[in-house]
Amino acid sequence: MGKSKAEVAAAFVEKRVKGVEITPYNGKIQDKDEDYYMQFKMVVCGLDSVEARRWINATLVGMVDEDNVESLKPLIDGGTEGMFRQSLPTSDLSPKLMARG
Repeated sequence: MGKSKAEVAAAFVEKRVKGVEITPYNGKIQDKDEDYYMQFKMVVCGLDSVEARRWINATLVGMVDEDNVESLKPLIDGGTEGMFRQSLPTSDLSPKLMARG
């Protein structure tokens, strides 16, 4: 009560997974630049917007530099939109999101 979903989720995961550090963020993810996302080893989202999901997916793929392994940021999308799959695992770096069915 009185805390955002991001703060509650971060606290829950940090309590359950020893050694993990989570930076909760409230606001438009589109307002952050690539340097913000480069500081993380992976990105875990619980977004309420299809537009935001597509944006973060395309942004992370666009950040990949084949000569810099640190630029590869795995994305785990925990957002919900009914009973549909949210992501499609692939072996290439092309954005794959919102596979319906």
